[in-house]
Amino acid sequence: MYMMKLAPSTVILSLSLLVSACVSTPASRIEENPGIYNSLSNKDKALVSVGQIAEGMTAPAVYLAWGNPNSVAEGKVKGVHTTRWIYSTLQPIYSMHSPFWYGPGWGPGFYRPWYPYYNDVTYIPVDTGYVLFRNGKVVAWEHRR
Repeated sequence: MYMMKLAPSTVILSLSLLVSACVSTPASRIEENPGIYNSLSNKDKALVSVGQIAEGMTAPAVYLAWGNPNSVAEGKVKGVHTTRWIYSTLQPIYSMHSPFWYGPGWGPGFYRPWYPYYNDVTYIPVDTGYVLFRNGKVVAWEHRR
């Protein structure tokens, strides 16, 4: 009986440790890539350490600050080759549904009083940031708060 009570909490703890181990931060990226970090200017080191970027930074510096982009787009602006890193996250969209529909074996109050409604969650990708590189240097960026 004790093991049955312990099992769900153990699973939850294990999953939370696994998820937290997968989270990448500027500090963890700097620790994994000390050569890149040491090659940066003092100004860029200070920005990267707190997860910020600035015009003129290189792609490796942006990687240390913001991590890997979710997608990359290439093109030309005024005849010059550009690369845009696009960062995104998944945003939950909630909708409430009533289970009271009239199909075989279903009807008003089928789930009552325990489940009068249920929530449906759909996740959609939302762009949260862009970095535009020209000749390997940041020329523009934006970050959604």
